[in-house]
Amino acid sequence: MIESSLFVSGNISRQGKVDEGNTVSDYDPNEIKRKFSINTSIAPLSWKGKKINILDTPGFADFFGEVETAMSVAETGVIVVDALHGVQVQTNRVNNLAQEKKLSRLFFINRLDKEHAKFAEVLSDIQELDSTTTVAAFLPIGIESTFAGIVDLISLKAYEYSEKEAKEIDIPEDLKNEVGENREKLIEAAAENDDALLEKYFDSGSLEEAEIIKGLKAGLRTSNLSLVFCGSASKNIGIATYLDYVAELTPSPLEREEVEGRDADDKEVKIKVSPEAPFSALVFKIVADPYVGKLSYFKVFTGSLSKDQSVINASAKGKHSKQKIAHIFEIKGKEQNEVKEIVTGDIGAAPKLEDVNTGDTITAESNPVSIDIIKLPESVLSFAIAPKSKGDEEKISASLHKIAVEDQTLKFRRDVQTKETVISGMGDMHLEIVIDKLKQRFGVEANLSAPKIPYRETIKGSSSAQGKYKKQTGGRGQYGDVWLRLETLERGKTYEFLNEIKGGSVPSSYIPAVKKGISETMDKGVIAGYPIVDVKVALYDGSFHPVDSSEMAFKIAASMAFKKAFEEASPSLLEPIMNVEVHVPEKYIGDVIGNLSSKRGRVQGTDGTGKYQTVRAQVPLGEISKYAVELQSITHGEGDFTMSFTRYEEVPPDVSQRITAQAKQKEEG
Repeated sequence: MIESSLFVSGNISRQGKVDEGNTVSDYDPNEIKRKFSINTSIAPLSWKGKKINILDTPGFADFFGEVETAMSVAETGVIVVDALHGVQVQTNRVNNLAQEKKLSRLFFINRLDKEHAKFAEVLSDIQELDSTTTVAAFLPIGIESTFAGIVDLISLKAYEYSEKEAKEIDIPEDLKNEVGENREKLIEAAAENDDALLEKYFDSGSLEEAEIIKGLKAGLRTSNLSLVFCGSASKNIGIATYLDYVAELTPSPLEREEVEGRDADDKEVKIKVSPEAPFSALVFKIVADPYVGKLSYFKVFTGSLSKDQSVINASAKGKHSKQKIAHIFEIKGKEQNEVKEIVTGDIGAAPKLEDVNTGDTITAESNPVSIDIIKLPESVLSFAIAPKSKGDEEKISASLHKIAVEDQTLKFRRDVQTKETVISGMGDMHLEIVIDKLKQRFGVEANLSAPKIPYRETIKGSSSAQGKYKKQTGGRGQYGDVWLRLETLERGKTYEFLNEIKGGSVPSSYIPAVKKGISETMDKGVIAGYPIVDVKVALYDGSFHPVDSSEMAFKIAASMAFKKAFEEASPSLLEPIMNVEVHVPEKYIGDVIGNLSSKRGRVQGTDGTGKYQTVRAQVPLGEISKYAVELQSITHGEGDFTMSFTRYEEVPPDVSQRITAQAKQKEEG
């Protein structure tokens, strides 16, 4: 679609093919290898005297973060639907995001020349996506091997295509009834967006072409309607006429609604897109270029940016260090063309901006407002990562940091409890590509394994116990004696220590050692080796020896007392519970709910429109750590989900016994 648009518009002289790995937008080695988009790429073109910045985003669910950032700086979302497979779960998700961001929306039914292509059925499915008025702008002439052109319902003209050109032909007789019916729907949709047009339509029953265009422009600008085009990108059928309407109907950046932001005092403000205001731009993508280093892609919302101009990172509150822009580039695929200025509404890139990340706002020093519109999706799949070669631990951490600067949906952390480095991403394909990047770019090979679940230990009752450590070795001995009382704390309070010693039975100089013995034991756990939380500990009695007592003795005594009291206070395990939202075709709802229930999940409800539904549930992390792979199997690749932590809950007794037994077996083995 992108390649065809660039070729038809004369912006490239030869039309590449994805299968041959020579397209403008898919140039990354992993994209060429896998034959699908992984990153957002920029493809500007000129058409009918207007510049159109196309942001080509991945269609694969694992890279939805790229869709989020691209849509945040776009005015129109063009959703390409395959005529063979029709509306997919990702189509629904992208459409919902475009609606949420109040973008004008166009659909393009592609590949109508292929065997098993469908138009009417796919159009109907698109119209069911939401309650917004969705009407056809084109109808196909023929289908599959007979697909030869389109009927433009706006101008009421038919076209055949060869190479880049559109040739007007007569509307086929067998299509005239269908054309009449669909054009009536188009005119009605246009009229509904302008009171004067609606009045004329009621009076005369029709509108002139210029009036139709006026109504459609108004509807697209307010997101009250969306249009459906069709064609074949590989044969350039419909592309030229489609570009005509992109140039004529879709809103310019200056017609965009005010965007949400924050001023220097961190108060919410509305920012109007304007060339007159001081410079501000949103950084929506970071690329590590092998030649110029770090490249920050940005969209200008106000003012303009010129070479040698100084900017600040307005998102870095209180850390506004000035940087001079030495070079400005216009981007086309992997090409960088240096320019002197980027104006309001346009997209550019600047190299080597320090401490600037995706979602940050660069501005003139006089205008420190941050644009707050990028909301990246949560990562849903986690693995423990370890280098294949010993000694590469630091190298792998530094390399992951560099990849995460480009890809903000990739998260990694060192789990203090499990001593593992855990990486989290949007799916197995996403993390597979991260592993490829580690090897290709940084020469680090790594293995992935299931991460340990961060369980917690706690108590449900209360108990007291003595811990007495006494040791004689011939010389100076060791003596420490404490009494501890353990009680439950409200969930989430973690730990509380009370010193109730009276009369000096435990000297104050040994109290820090007692606290250290308790905290070290809590970190290591008692029943299954997991950290202990939500416990109140009181030191209320004890004894000491004037010669043999020491900090070490009291630390050991405190640990002994804590373990005894903990085991007698109804210990239990806690597990992390996740909020899960599963987006699937309606036909899989029963399978998905059944699967979640089998994982001890509690379904909270379902909702959705058309043939796609969302299942909301709360599920233990231990049961759902590999859910991304399972869901793909259940829904044959048509489902996706989001997941976020909500709270800790007690583990059922049978599951707790199994986890505790496994922990003891591992300790003994």
